[in-house]
Amino acid sequence: MATKTNPENLIRHENGTIELKIRISWPTIEAAFKKELAKAADQVEVPGFRKGKAPKDMIDPKVDRTAALSQAINVLLPEAYSELVKSHQLKPILYPQIIIDKGKEGEDWEFTATTCEAPTVTVPEYKKEISKLKAEEGQSKLTPIIEWLRKNSKVSVPQPLVEEEANHRLSALAENLTQIGLDMTKYLQTKKLSAQDLKAQTLQAAKIDLETEFILAQIQMEQKLDSRAKTLEYLQGMLG
Repeated sequence: MATKTNPENLIRHENGTIELKIRISWPTIEAAFKKELAKAADQVEVPGFRKGKAPKDMIDPKVDRTAALSQAINVLLPEAYSELVKSHQLKPILYPQIIIDKGKEGEDWEFTATTCEAPTVTVPEYKKEISKLKAEEGQSKLTPIIEWLRKNSKVSVPQPLVEEEANHRLSALAENLTQIGLDMTKYLQTKKLSAQDLKAQTLQAAKIDLETEFILAQIQMEQKLDSRAKTLEYLQGMLG
């Protein structure tokens, strides 16, 4: 399936979000739709006939056209998305969220797929600076190193990635609370937080942790280290 590529197909937002505008022609959809209708018709059972072998005028009313059309789109959309990703040389790190902008039988369908790529990370010369750092009493030796790297490196984590990580953490929290017989409302009351406060705190924590991980990954790649643990050992060894 051919998908036209032009600058208007791709929209980059300042928060790191990438939008891909996907169009699938009706003739392409119609061909896939007919295949799905035929598959559905083969499964229709009419008393007195073998499955799928009743007269067409008895089978057609029993076929779910909406489900068949939906299945046709589900077959075509991943291919169309992949073609645009490849043509724009993108490297998405999130499964796309896709909405239908226009979808009507007999017309081309239009979609918006939202995703993001890993951020570009610039780490400054750090060896001399890290050697000057000192961990406070009771503090992990890595804490001042990580804080310095976050403060001085350039990394902008895409907002969709921050939100996904925050949502994952909130879901895990809700599940853990359920396991100990609490609910989110009681938890918020105990912590004297509103739902908005908790979400804001979780977003901020997710942003900080993701920045840290991307910085560490960049250092690991630059130094050709084979694991995150080795990267932390490498950094810790620079302390004075």
